[in-house]
Amino acid sequence: MSTITGTAIINAAAFTLQDATNTQWDRAELFGYVNDGQRDICLAKPDACTVNASVALIAGTKQAIPAGANAFVKIARNMGTNGTTPGRVPREIPLAVLDMQNPNWHTATASAIVMEYGYDERDPKTYYVSPPQPASGMGQVELVYFGVPADLSAEANTIGLDDIYKTALVNYLIYRAYLKEGEFNNPAGATAHRAEFLALLGAKDKAEEDDGKAGK
Repeated sequence: MSTITGTAIINAAAFTLQDATNTQWDRAELFGYVNDGQRDICLAKPDACTVNASVALIAGTKQAIPAGANAFVKIARNMGTNGTTPGRVPREIPLAVLDMQNPNWHTATASAIVMEYGYDERDPKTYYVSPPQPASGMGQVELVYFGVPADLSAEANTIGLDDIYKTALVNYLIYRAYLKEGEFNNPAGATAHRAEFLALLGAKDKAEEDDGKAGK
């Protein structure tokens, strides 16, 4: 859970911009960049915004991730009809295999317990469960998906990302500030801080990859 506030991000960026009194770039402008930066981090590194939550399924096989989310990852387990009862772990099976095994699986006998699931990466907001969910008494599952942080409504709110992304966000604010047309436009500075923003996200990816190799 994050402890970093929008205020901390803005203050750090203003300090580097040598504009601690916010006379060149006002705080409202920088605050908008905080929200933009969170979304751009999730676009560049979707797993920065991973959500794990119990969700209710709807009748049938075709399901959708929650509104506003980016992409399906997996179903971790069944959670009963109340969303709080851990149950069977369903198998992930490619949709082509499900289709080949039983072309009529979408109309099979319904059950609230998910036995298998599949999805198509080209349709990242949709996934399918087997057997179909019943028309009533549908089940719930522990769903893992890539989400999008809610916009901060005030500076004092904490960011929707882990604290480790503070430096990336600060660089994003500086990049956007330098990119703005006007007296303080600084294309070279904008390019440098955008590169640092992306490098920090890439460096985190590499560190995670190295940790994975070390654990083998």
